[in-house]
Amino acid sequence: MIGFPLFRVPIFSDFKEVSSEIHLESLKELLVTFIVSTLPIWSAVLIIILNDPSIGFPEAFYKELSNGELILYASTMLGPVIYIALKERGGKMFPGRITHMMSVIIIVILSTIVFVTQRVDYVVNKDFVFNLSVVAYFFSFFFYIAQQF
Repeated sequence: MIGFPLFRVPIFSDFKEVSSEIHLESLKELLVTFIVSTLPIWSAVLIIILNDPSIGFPEAFYKELSNGELILYASTMLGPVIYIALKERGGKMFPGRITHMMSVIIIVILSTIVFVTQRVDYVVNKDFVFNLSVVAYFFSFFFYIAQQF
């Protein structure tokens, strides 16, 4: 078992009973999923940089994701979290499932509102949309990681 301070947090307290091998296998699956699912983003950033070498990585990344595209990634990453959190395994329910589900619902609702308003040109502040989409993505990534264990 891994002695990790995060396991003191209620949402993760039951994960300490999972073996190191399962944690490692989940991490491998997570990395493959992350790399493959975000390949369109990294490819677009690379193309932007190749088209204009004066643009650095942060500017290309911002240019690619300033319209809220990352919010779509955040929402779609949460689909498996919903499925896993509601599924009973071996007579046990998912640890911290209420917290996970409430957090997932909040992220999906906020993501939907921001993405839709951005698409109908209601929100014009691209900095806000970019920052919110990055935060939403990392929270979604966090919950995706949590459901792996």
